[in-house]
Amino acid sequence: MGVGFHDDVDLIPDKRTVSSRIDSESKDSSRRAKMLQQRCMDSVAKMRETFKNSRPILQHRISQLEIGETLGRGGFGEVHSLRSISSEDGEHETFTSMALKQIRGSLYGAQRLQAQADLAKEAEFLRALSTHPNIITLHSTGIIGSPDFFLVMDKLEKTFEDMIYKEWKPLYEQRDVNTGEMKLSKREIKKENTRNLMISQIKLLIEVCSAYSFLHDNLVLFRDVKPENVGIDFDGVAKVFDFGLARELKEEEQVSKDEYKLTPQTGSRVYMAPEVFTSQPYGLPYDVYSFSIMFWETLTMETPYSNLTKAQHANFAMLNSRRPPIDPKWPKNIQQLLTSGWSRDPSKRPTMKVFQEKLRDILSSLEAPPQSKRGFFRRPSSRNV
Repeated sequence: MGVGFHDDVDLIPDKRTVSSRIDSESKDSSRRAKMLQQRCMDSVAKMRETFKNSRPILQHRISQLEIGETLGRGGFGEVHSLRSISSEDGEHETFTSMALKQIRGSLYGAQRLQAQADLAKEAEFLRALSTHPNIITLHSTGIIGSPDFFLVMDKLEKTFEDMIYKEWKPLYEQRDVNTGEMKLSKREIKKENTRNLMISQIKLLIEVCSAYSFLHDNLVLFRDVKPENVGIDFDGVAKVFDFGLARELKEEEQVSKDEYKLTPQTGSRVYMAPEVFTSQPYGLPYDVYSFSIMFWETLTMETPYSNLTKAQHANFAMLNSRRPPIDPKWPKNIQQLLTSGWSRDPSKRPTMKVFQEKLRDILSSLEAPPQSKRGFFRRPSSRNV
């Protein structure tokens, strides 16, 4: 028996319908392009105002730069090493510790306008905030408003993610090796090496937390806290970078204490707070949640929720408050800080400033002479969920 169709169902739209749809899509596209263009112009205008009222920043033409190898690529931008910058009189100044960030040449139309607006916004943030020792420094920019606008920033040796998986994790796996003159048992050597490793981790986390605390003091929400967005410079100092998703919190967007009407589901899935995932108003506690996940990742040297699919993560972590396992052997102050930091209720999370103070207390207790021979740290070997 064949399938019958209602006579009044227009399965193949006539030319007028198709034409109308094309016109509608064209108008939508045109409106979006105009909106992005306006956003780009607004960002540039705001950046001009910021630059006028902030510390002096040099501006250069792209032709004045000698660009080196590619260091990394993202969705919209790419980063290169910078070999030298020539002055107006032709003199060259050579650099070994700076990098250039620019928009990818393959971007056109709406994507390029979006990227230009984002890069202008990043320059605006860095111009105002990179005086902090743990935020990447902006040294120079392209000519404001030019299509080949760029940023010249610190060149970083590695990322925090590299520290976790390429340096700390191998050290942890060799923690029973006596690398010094310690006259200790194998068990005591393992314990001492583990303690020293955790001290190194906490020290660097304090630097990172200091940067986010500074941002929050200036009502800037980062929205993408994770190890790969923190760099380590050639002196071993942590530097927060990539302000592409950062947002200045404005009074007109505030709906209640610490809650603002902002774009939902913004950030990286594994580090995203439940209120952001479920499209609720959110604010500074979002970064605290993300940093707590990063804290756990640093201690365990394991990727959070690595054995869960996206759907399982959404169900278990976002909707049912399931968190990565906390080892009961960890110091109580670490357990308590993690539990409060990734609480489902944003109001129960500590501020970044309090988080930093708690980390300092943890560091002090780790550096103090041991009061007991009981083990204080053991990486969880159970399922990573």
